[in-house]
Amino acid sequence: MLDTLTKAVFVVSVLVAIVCMQSLWRGRYHTSKKIFWTLFLFVPVMGPILYAGLFEPPPVKPKNEQPEFDPASRRWK
Repeated sequence: MLDTLTKAVFVVSVLVAIVCMQSLWRGRYHTSKKIFWTLFLFVPVMGPILYAGLFEPPPVKPKNEQPEFDPASRRWK
């Protein structure tokens, strides 16, 4: 039973790491910061937890600076 639980936790940890890594590499961060966090994310369980607790996500733009979505063209203005 423990073996199956360990495998499940590991798989979930890897999936969370992949999701976090996608948002990390899409951001405008320095390459060294991206590489450090990418390597750190794949430490099972602790990597994603520490990433969520220590990484600083970009601030949300004010409403007047956000692009508007045009439903007719299905694109951002």
